Amino acid sequence: MSFVPIRFALVPLLSFGLAACSEAGPPAPQAAHRAPAPRVPSPPTLVIDESIDWDALLLRMQEADRIDDDVERCLNYPDVPGMVWDRAIVEARCALQRRPKYDLEAIGQRIASAQGRAALEKDFAALLQAHYDTPSERDQIGNAFEIFDASPEAQDIARRWHELSPDSAYGRLAYGNALFAAAQAMRGTRSASATADVDMRNARETAARAAKLLAEAHAAEPRLTPACNARVAALRLSGGDEDAFALGRRCAQNDPMSYSAAVGWKTAAEPRWGGSEAQLSEVEQHLLKHRGAAPLLNSVLASLAADPLLNREPDPDDAVVAALERAARIAPHGLVLNQLSASWFARGDEKRGLAYLSQAVRFNIGSTSYRGFRTHQNLFTRPAWAKLDIEYVLRRFPNSIYHKQQLVQVEENLRNDTPALLARDGTVRFDDGGQGRKATLMAECEQYGLSGQQSSEVMNDCSDSLVMEWPEDPEVWRVRADVLHARGDPRALDAARKYLEIAPADAPDHAKRAARYRQWLKADR
Repeated sequence: MSFVPIRFALVPLLSFGLAACSEAGPPAPQAAHRAPAPRVPSPPTLVIDESIDWDALLLRMQEADRIDDDVERCLNYPDVPGMVWDRAIVEARCALQRRPKYDLEAIGQRIASAQGRAALEKDFAALLQAHYDTPSERDQIGNAFEIFDASPEAQDIARRWHELSPDSAYGRLAYGNALFAAAQAMRGTRSASATADVDMRNARETAARAAKLLAEAHAAEPRLTPACNARVAALRLSGGDEDAFALGRRCAQNDPMSYSAAVGWKTAAEPRWGGSEAQLSEVEQHLLKHRGAAPLLNSVLASLAADPLLNREPDPDDAVVAALERAARIAPHGLVLNQLSASWFARGDEKRGLAYLSQAVRFNIGSTSYRGFRTHQNLFTRPAWAKLDIEYVLRRFPNSIYHKQQLVQVEENLRNDTPALLARDGTVRFDDGGQGRKATLMAECEQYGLSGQQSSEVMNDCSDSLVMEWPEDPEVWRVRADVLHARGDPRALDAARKYLEIAPADAPDHAKRAARYRQWLKADR
């Protein structure tokens, strides 16, 4: 089995202007554990294959998304040409998509009786043993407890299980996971400076409660790696960054074949969580040592190779896209594939972006965020595909008003073969009289225009009506320039000039757009 060289060291990435930043300073050096510096691969070159029939590939992906079984769907999903992974890695990654034996409702029913709780203990003990004995069952014990999220139902069932079986390692793991999920929800996704003090305090206190329960679960059953891994994450949020890295090391060393243990340790080593390049290198050496026996560890290596490029605004730069592609070729990883997808979308290549986004969905079946991104891209241009994603999310969250509204909209699009706002005669189907209508019209026009589809005269000329109605809005001229350029219309140059004329210098992404438009105009001289 052959593999691609792994690590992008920080030095070449700095030359791209992509140095990773840290929210907190690195912990004290740990010289006894410092790993040798990795070999620095040469900067990659972006090679764009223009021979791929993207429409045919996307149609095959849409058909594959109709397969009901999550593992079979993952195994039978089309690869992106040039992004072909070792089959052992794909099989291991797809095995993680298996649906757990017990859902929340089933666990809620079983914990109601002593006999049911005993059955749960027996089944989870067998699943834990299989994690160590059977490679195809590896990390399934962790998957079984991921259902304990921040939802009220999960919080209630986990709390009751712990109250009814206070000495159960599995009951403690369930409640610890649920509390940590609640802490994450309190913390939110905003920066620390933008998060209210009370929310940050509540999140840290709840994460500390979770960490205590998870420590108890791991003490009761030392082989229960999911409890060790979850405690690493809880320590990061509760404020123990340095302890989190040390604990992550112990989790991974005690269970070196575990994908989830490697993920937890690698995350604790990231500079944005107070880690360092030396710590990432130590994690890398562990992964390289064990990946032959545990192919899924290559997925962690892929995220490690792309680490400074992740969790950033989409960057269309050739060097960035090439670096992300090289990392993605190591093994499938959701964050890497999603970031690569976002970069292709930022370059105006909707079909490549959608293909890579679909790979992120493929290997992260339950991710509502990746499915949400894809729904947004397909809602107007490929409504039948969007409907598959919306229905999948509604099976998981049947009471979601937002997704029910999306389903109504996509069914309307399917019935009329036209976007939400514009009827075939060009009249507005509904009008809120404000910015909502304008934003939706712009989004529809941009999505249709960049998709390359030839749907109707209404949509093919959609930017005409935009600039007539809002002639002083630079964003409208941006949409027109991008849409016409994607369709090879020379009027794109006039739209680019107008954008450069009226757009304020401090507009979001103005510098990148202005440079792109000036390049068009220069090439036309």
